Amino acid sequence: MWASMPNTLIPHPTNGTNHFGLVLEKTSRGVIIPGGPIVLKRGRYGSGGFGAAHIWQRHEREMKKAGFLTETEVVLYVASIICPGSALYCEFERIRGTRLTVVRGVVGTAILEYKPHDPQGPCYSVVTAYGAKNPSGTRIGKVEAVPQPAPVVVPQAPENETPAGS
Repeated sequence: MWASMPNTLIPHPTNGTNHFGLVLEKTSRGVIIPGGPIVLKRGRYGSGGFGAAHIWQRHEREMKKAGFLTETEVVLYVASIICPGSALYCEFERIRGTRLTVVRGVVGTAILEYKPHDPQGPCYSVVTAYGAKNPSGTRIGKVEAVPQPAPVVVPQAPENETPAGS
């Protein structure tokens, strides 16, 4: 299902954007942790796999155990882990590029990789998500909420006026 166009963004199931949360820029232990939105891509299977395709291929059993029964529910699984308030951790000892771990104790863990040159702009891409709930590394903060798009307001004529062209 997710095999073609691996860098295509998968929209968040409820917030109306392609972002699952935000990482705020900060310095921790002398290392600058860049800020950016968190995105889920279609991804790919196999060596160097990432995103929704990788998560389903490698963690289908864990997802089903958590009640996410089909490949199309990967987005719901990821959204249940990466949400405002979920803890962010960084393994400074094993830092390769910038990878962060998001842990939501009841559901599981997601691994994010910072992509400074992504076509959509700098972001954190979901590499994988799985059922383990034990964080490793140093807690550096939490996932922040995505600002909601402003509602579109269509001006309406007052009740006593006839719209133009009528």
